[in-house]
Amino acid sequence: MLKTYLLTFYNPDVDLKNLSNFVRNSTYISEYWNYLPMVYCFTSPFPINELRVHFEHAIGMQNFIIVEINPMNVDGRLGSQDAWEWFAKKGQTQIPPPANPHQAAADLFGPILNPPSKRIT
Repeated sequence: MLKTYLLTFYNPDVDLKNLSNFVRNSTYISEYWNYLPMVYCFTSPFPINELRVHFEHAIGMQNFIIVEINPMNVDGRLGSQDAWEWFAKKGQTQIPPPANPHQAAADLFGPILNPPSKRIT
C-alpha cells in the first residue's frame, strides 16, 4: 500500500541537484513533490524506517525527518496553483484561496483598475 510522506532536512553540504536526481531515480519513491526548498512529499510502499536508511545515503546521518502525512488534509500558502495539484489528485484536498484575492482576480482578468479620482466630463 502506498503511503504519503514528508521529508525535510537541513544540511548545507547537500548538493541539491544530486539529491533531486536521487529522489527522481529512487526505486523507493513512486512519485514526489518538491515546491519548497529542502522539503519533499512523496509516496512509497516502503516502511518509514527503510526510507530513513535509504535517505541517509543522500542527505547524511543528521538533521532530517520523515513523517507520514495525510495528503487530503493539507493547508498553507504556496506560490503556484501547480504546487497544489499534486495534493488535489490524491483525494479531496481543497486548494486554499490565494492570499491576495485582488491578485487572484488580476491573474484571471488582468490588472484591476482603480476608478478615476475625479469625474471626467
